[in-house]
This record gives sequence, C-alpha cells and structure tokens, in this order.
Amino acid sequence: IYFYKDRKRIYEAFNSVLEGLPETESSIINSLVESVDNIFRGVFLTQIMVAGVMGILAAAGFYAIGAITTPIPLVPVWALLIAMAAILPLVASFMFYAPMTGYYLMVSEPLKASLIFLYGVIVLQILPEVLYRPWLGSKNLNEHPLIIFIGFLAGPLVLGFKGIILGPLMLILTKEFILNYTDLVSEQE
Repeated sequence: IYFYKDRKRIYEAFNSVLEGLPETESSIINSLVESVDNIFRGVFLTQIMVAGVMGILAAAGFYAIGAITTPIPLVPVWALLIAMAAILPLVASFMFYAPMTGYYLMVSEPLKASLIFLYGVIVLQILPEVLYRPWLGSKNLNEHPLIIFIGFLAGPLVLGFKGIILGPLMLILTKEFILNYTDLVSEQE
C-alpha cells in the first residue's frame, strides 16, 4: 500500500540512482522493477479472483448438498466467510468445512457431513491450489501456469504467510533476471 501511495517519489529516487549505471545494467534493473510492479498487481488480482470463485463455488456446493439432504442454514454467510478466508491459500476453506463436517457428524447427519467434507477437500481445497490459482495467475501475470503453481504452492509452505506474495515474486524475478542476463551476455559476445 505504501509503495502505491509514494510510488512517484520512489520511482524518482530509483531513477536518480540508475543514472550513473551503464545502459545494460540499468535496462536489466528497469526490467526487474517493471516485473515487480506487474507481479504485485497480478498476485493481488489473482488472490481476489480466486476468493470470489471459491465463494461462488462454496455457495453452489452447499446449496446442492442442502438440496440432496436437508438445507444448510446460512449458506451465503458460509460462502462469504470462505471467500474472505480464501485469500490465505492452503488452509482457508478447511477452517470452515471441517467444523461444519464435525457439527453434522455430531447431530447424526453422516451423509451431509460426508458430502460437505468431500466437496470441501476436492472443490474448495485441492482445485483452488492446483487449478484456479495457477490458471488465473497465469492469465493475470502472463506467465506459464507451472511457475505460478509452484510459486503459490511453495511460497506459503516455505515462507509462511508472506510467501503468498513472495513465492511467485521470487520465481518470476529469477526467470526475468536469467532471461535479461542471457540477453546481456549474448549481446556482449
């Protein structure tokens, strides 16, 4: 947030530092800075879009499970909570469908509990990490889905909460640096 608020001042200070560098190094650094800006924007958009998709899927799934069994109360509230928590990958939806499963097991509704658990694991837990995030991230960041998949999955596992942003950022910056460096080396030969 502070980067966007003070963006103009930061760019001015950064450009004053780059003035003394040779053209090739400053072009690499400018490319990396542009990549960071695009990555931050893309990661935030991806997280918000996935949260929206998960909220819609949670509502649709819970209504369908309620139609098969007995209705689930407060489906829009559950869907909204899952959507808000979906910004935290890997564990977000589990915080909601696991207690729902436990509750329905305790009140002797094993079919509903099983359906909620299966739907939660497959559609709200596995598919967002394996399909939704990489696919939407690759569209927003204009990168290969495998880079996004590894970044979104490995980032939080290795770096914790901050890995949500730093995982894709580090992978894409590494790729950009390697591509720019190979262009620099090939130009000098």
